[in-house]
Amino acid sequence: MDEETVLNQATIENLRRLGGDEFVHEIIDLFLKHSPVLLETINHGQSTAVWDQVAHAAHSLKSSAGNIGATRLQALASDIEQAANISDVQAITPFIDQLVPAFEIVVVELEKLR
Repeated sequence: MDEETVLNQATIENLRRLGGDEFVHEIIDLFLKHSPVLLETINHGQSTAVWDQVAHAAHSLKSSAGNIGATRLQALASDIEQAANISDVQAITPFIDQLVPAFEIVVVELEKLR
């Protein structure tokens, strides 16, 4: 998977145009600070079958991933949110299984931009 498929470069460039490199770094730092908590919340919510917790955390992750152009991560979070909203345990599990690896790939690419 190349960098362009992990991070939408147009999104990064739009952020850069809005506020420069420092702004991009701040957005990246916020994402890296808050996203692990959302991942933990999703995993905890799945393990305890608290689907509204999963849906809420997935919604927040979806938005955060979209803000930095992490389109694959955003799509996974959207799928998780939708499955959690209808408590579809069978549908949600494969998406959650893909979530951490997708997040880790995004982190590697974001670190290159710092």
